[in-house]
Amino acid sequence: MAAYCVREQITFTRGRPYEKRDQCFVEQKNGVVVRQVVGHGRLIGEHAYRQLDELYRALHWYVNCFQPSMKLVAKHVEGRTIHRIYDAAKTPLQRVLLSGVLPLSQQQELRAVTKALDPLRLFEQVEQLQQATVRCDAGRSSTSQLTPTPELLPFHRAGCAAELVLLEGKEADELPYEEQKRASVLDWRRTSKDPFAGQWQQILSWMQANPTRSSGDVLRELQCLFPGRYERSHLRTLQRGIRKIRMHVLQTQEEAGSPQGLQSNGFASAEFSPPRLASASLDTSSLPVCEGTLTPGSTDTCSPNLPQAAEALSSRTGRRTRGSIPAAPTSSLPEAGQLARSPRAVSSPSAAHSSSTENSHRLTMERAIQEYLQAHREVGHRPKTLEWHHMALCHLRQYVLTECHLLLVSQISETTICSWLAFLAQTPTTRGSQRSARTIETYARSARAFFGWLVEREALSCSPMSERAFPRTTVPLPRFVSSATFDRVMRGGFSQAAKAPGAKHLAARDQALLWVLFDTGITVAELCALHLADLDQHTGVLRVRGKGGKERQMPLGATCLSHLRAYLKRMEPTTTRGLARRQAGGDTLFASRGKQPLTRNGVTMVFARLRKRAGISDTTMSPQNLRHSFALRYLQAGGNPRGLQALLGYEGMAPVRQYLHWQNQLVHK
Repeated sequence: MAAYCVREQITFTRGRPYEKRDQCFVEQKNGVVVRQVVGHGRLIGEHAYRQLDELYRALHWYVNCFQPSMKLVAKHVEGRTIHRIYDAAKTPLQRVLLSGVLPLSQQQELRAVTKALDPLRLFEQVEQLQQATVRCDAGRSSTSQLTPTPELLPFHRAGCAAELVLLEGKEADELPYEEQKRASVLDWRRTSKDPFAGQWQQILSWMQANPTRSSGDVLRELQCLFPGRYERSHLRTLQRGIRKIRMHVLQTQEEAGSPQGLQSNGFASAEFSPPRLASASLDTSSLPVCEGTLTPGSTDTCSPNLPQAAEALSSRTGRRTRGSIPAAPTSSLPEAGQLARSPRAVSSPSAAHSSSTENSHRLTMERAIQEYLQAHREVGHRPKTLEWHHMALCHLRQYVLTECHLLLVSQISETTICSWLAFLAQTPTTRGSQRSARTIETYARSARAFFGWLVEREALSCSPMSERAFPRTTVPLPRFVSSATFDRVMRGGFSQAAKAPGAKHLAARDQALLWVLFDTGITVAELCALHLADLDQHTGVLRVRGKGGKERQMPLGATCLSHLRAYLKRMEPTTTRGLARRQAGGDTLFASRGKQPLTRNGVTMVFARLRKRAGISDTTMSPQNLRHSFALRYLQAGGNPRGLQALLGYEGMAPVRQYLHWQNQLVHK
């Protein structure tokens, strides 16, 4: 075998034993190029081999001529930080030409070939060859049914010439518009075996005839047509494809924009009506009834008692969705952190009502969610907030689509929302655990903010998430840590003298950190962001940066300040560079053993060591409980609720009202 490979000039690409550095050269192209284009399917047979060879011929020119990359030039290590320096991005062809290893004639030939190639046409051929290779894998069925071998699709380098682009583009425009759209909706990227290859045209015709048809119905019909070919495990692949097809059909309906167009596209008005409930004896008087028309100076009412209930809710809890729109804005420009109100393009109440009604009957859930998330991005909300809203709203969209067969926002009612919340409580998560009542309430808050935003944009007349449907849970009373309890735990946790090297410095840091959390009630993120310049040892004031970079001043007690001074005395710098950085205030206030800023996990380890030393088994001593205890001690001492809001850095009064409620429970306990 080795002699044959040498004679045929076949190079082995396996790494040498005990040479880990070889693997990066072997596996780099396999993961970056081969698996990204060919996928992970298994290709068997001569036809698949020849088709793969044609794909590699096209990929050879595309990767080497039009795919730039950066190479590592140098790497510097400073402590735990690694600085990597890369060169300018170049294609493999550019690197070969710059190296000078090729003769001048070959360099000119390669430049001429590259100049003649059009990257767009070349990429189209790569995609076509990729789909042909995937079809070779899909045609190899595990059943006994024989499928004809597809024809070999060759690679034509002449078809990628730049001067042919205009001519071929003109010929493509002569194709019927509907055929182009039909081909594009079925031409999505497939990186693995497609069990439904050859059947998507039939599935598309079924969905055009009945767009509300579920994926399970389509799979069952395919199982009847092709016994033994499709299994239950293929449902997820079918759902992804039907989602794309349904969006294509829906966009076609939106482009039609008229009842005649809806009928011509296969949409009947009855198909978009909400499904009839199984219980025919449902009392419709319990559902909200929308009255009146929406005008610039009026507000929709869903029931006679709903405005009073909403006002009572606001006065009781003070809940207001972060980034929501005020009821009566005084300026046309949105404030910082608020979602922008969509501009009114109508001039009369009747026109406003007809325009909003038309939009609500055409707005899909997916499009509404995308616009809602985009509004969040425009006002600069955090990525975690966007991620949670996206997850909760996509779960709602998937439920109303698969379980209720609803596509439009206007079809969602209060009954739909109640059934979705019940579904959340009954269905376990992907990990097999049941959702808690607090988690379901968080899902409901995202949906309430979403529908409230649609009402503000006049896409809905009233929100289906009514006060009656919203699931409210009682927040349990946190474990209160008094001053005596904290002092006793600190004495028990730091009573023994540390003997290990550096343990005294670590104990001094932990004591100062715990006293700062107990004395100020700041969060862990705010604690990790503190610098030496934020502490004024003379006045005993600590400068804290909260959300959005907002600063506030926190006074420190005498005990806390003494622990901080003892800790800072132990961490005196020993080098000139460290002394200069210390004087400039650039060092972090609480650092790890490696002089790196303390992280959230580091703070968790501090509390774990404290509980272990003090012999505490429960989680009474935690950063969140210390924050709650600070607020409750402040209110028990007669503090002003507005002052507590400023000290803790809250934007609204809802958390302060919760602390007032907890204080009343402690008083009557």
